[in-house]
Amino acid sequence: MIKVQDLAYVRFGVPDLDLMERFAADFGLTLAARVGDTLYHRGAGPSAYCHVAELGEADFRGLAFEAASASDLEAAAKIEGASPVETLDAPGGGQRVRLRDPDEHVIEIVYG
Repeated sequence: MIKVQDLAYVRFGVPDLDLMERFAADFGLTLAARVGDTLYHRGAGPSAYCHVAELGEADFRGLAFEAASASDLEAAAKIEGASPVETLDAPGGGQRVRLRDPDEHVIEIVYG
């Protein structure tokens, strides 16, 4: 069993990144980065971002939880079907393990 301490971010597909950028700003989110076809928005807290929007079909793509420790991240990598620990190429950096829920949404466990 692993321990998580917080929800890190949610990930959505959106057909129009410019429209999503304006929509997010209307809700008080700040654009942290626009990298290729991906927007990263942050809120008022210390996290580098809390909302990820990827160009594509409008849908829920998944979410990420913050692991309580590096050993929890390593334990997540041992869960059947999990990815190995990977470098997270997004604002703030860190590492992640990816899993899929029964509906095939991506669940990420992040740390660092």
